[in-house]
Amino acid sequence: MLRSKRKSKSPYARPNAHPALRALNPATTATQTQAGPSRPTQAAVQFVSTQPQNQEHQLPVDDPTTSEQTAVPLPSIAPSIPLSTSVGKIQIPGSAGRQDSSPFTSGIVVPLRPHVECLLEAAISKNTASTYQKGINSFETFCTKHNFIFCWPPPLDHIINYIAYLHANKVSYSTTRCYLSGISYKLQLEGQIDNTKTFIVKKMLEGFRRLNPAKDVRSPISLSCLNKLVSILPTVCTSLYEAVMFSAAFHLAFFALLRISEFTFTSNDAPALLFHDVTINETHIGLYIKGSKTDQYNRGTKLQIEINSQTQSLFKHMREFLAVRPQIQGLFFCHFNHKPLTKYQFTSVLHKSVKFIGLDTTTFKSHSFRIGGATHLYLQGHSEEDIKSKGRWKSNAFCSYIRL
Repeated sequence: MLRSKRKSKSPYARPNAHPALRALNPATTATQTQAGPSRPTQAAVQFVSTQPQNQEHQLPVDDPTTSEQTAVPLPSIAPSIPLSTSVGKIQIPGSAGRQDSSPFTSGIVVPLRPHVECLLEAAISKNTASTYQKGINSFETFCTKHNFIFCWPPPLDHIINYIAYLHANKVSYSTTRCYLSGISYKLQLEGQIDNTKTFIVKKMLEGFRRLNPAKDVRSPISLSCLNKLVSILPTVCTSLYEAVMFSAAFHLAFFALLRISEFTFTSNDAPALLFHDVTINETHIGLYIKGSKTDQYNRGTKLQIEINSQTQSLFKHMREFLAVRPQIQGLFFCHFNHKPLTKYQFTSVLHKSVKFIGLDTTTFKSHSFRIGGATHLYLQGHSEEDIKSKGRWKSNAFCSYIRL
């Protein structure tokens, strides 16, 4: 039994069959009535997708030349932000737009803050910390002098101009490196961007070094020069006790290759030569150096100076000093009033003695004893390893101390 055709169909039987949609696009409705419903071809979809984006809610119009292709309107999504709405300016990346970060700003428990500061303070020596602070102060002076707004972290152009400023003011290459190291240390400690490590800064420092090569102008004190300096000490010093003490100090600095900080008083926490660190017997003099430039952790080093024809004068002056030295503990070299021998006092007496015998005071410094002692050992036929061990060098830097 055949089912009779329905005379009235539902207006929602197929797409675009609703009277309102037919009225909206009559051409498409007529085409669909003749050819039947069909899926949009790839060309039709491509045609619709190439319409200008600013024509919103615009339905496609049939092209009379392509009657077989029918464009099906794609759903149009309105932008969430109108095109005419202005968007805030995006922050330009750079050091000026960043917030200063510091390990002390947040995240550290208040009772533990002193321990954090104590550990960071102990991470470097006081001399290094003082040099780093001088570098930061020098950079602030540069900014003030040239009307730069001091900001932290410093931009790259400030660092570049600062290096040129130091070169123009005849600052040495080594001092420039130390000052930049101070700025770099503070930046890394605070977690900031370190512009001192950039390529242009490295190349400027390389040019700095080529144009201003480092020259060690310090002259070595020879054994004959040492004897001359000791001979005029009674004239330079204020008392006989002072002359005896400086005679022993000059000889020990020469034969033991001592740095001035290893046997004079510099600060309360700096390791220096104490009374119980020195032993003297008939065959040798023993020294115990608790810490030095190359021994930052104070592991200690034992030295032994054998008696021979060259070191007889050292034994003589050491015994003379022990005979008049007050019987107290503390630093080995001390004045008659029990006060320790300071670095300033040693360099001052050396300067007066060098000037008295007519030598150049700009080249003979306290380190001249160490340079002269290394040269003396080399001339006596000691091996390089022996000189390196006696001078407590960790590298081949001792080669620059041998001045023939």
